[in-house]
Amino acid sequence: LKSKLIVSLDDYCRIDYPKGMIVNFSPDSNKLFYNEKKEGYNYLLGLDYVPIRKEFKDIRIEKKNHIFIMIGGSDVNNLTEIVLNSIKNEQIPKVVVVNNKKNLKQIEKYTNTKILYKPNDKDLISAMSSSSLAISTASMTLYELSFFNIPTIIIAIAHNQKIGATQSINHNLAVSLLDIEKNNWENEI
Repeated sequence: LKSKLIVSLDDYCRIDYPKGMIVNFSPDSNKLFYNEKKEGYNYLLGLDYVPIRKEFKDIRIEKKNHIFIMIGGSDVNNLTEIVLNSIKNEQIPKVVVVNNKKNLKQIEKYTNTKILYKPNDKDLISAMSSSSLAISTASMTLYELSFFNIPTIIIAIAHNQKIGATQSINHNLAVSLLDIEKNNWENEI
């Protein structure tokens, strides 16, 4: 490689990165992962370094009373439907982001639910910023929701997300964690 600077985006300090810059915007990344700094590295650690796209900063927020649900990615475990089923009797409207066509067909049966299938940035950001509550994984979406000060219930779908979720709650970026490894976790929603 002929790069003058290698920038590594990290979330869990899983590997030894090549010398350069390491960006880890987890709230406690400094003390959890990088309490010993290595020579030849520049570190950008903590919430001051969360990358927020310009579209998020430019949106005009119009609050509405709805729950924003985004489990992310392909949602192979169909957690979106489990979440919707657990709150189906709640009268508050739901806005659900779906990227998997299989999941789309399964959640179309729910009433009082607006589905955003593979939404463009404008529609996604508008739905996210206008919500009064969110249910999301401990992913980049969580940081975006916290940018808008949306109370968020986190569903941790991986070990590193549990660590991130705990930090997020401790720093008031989210309000609660649901562990899908627990029996009947969906009843806690």
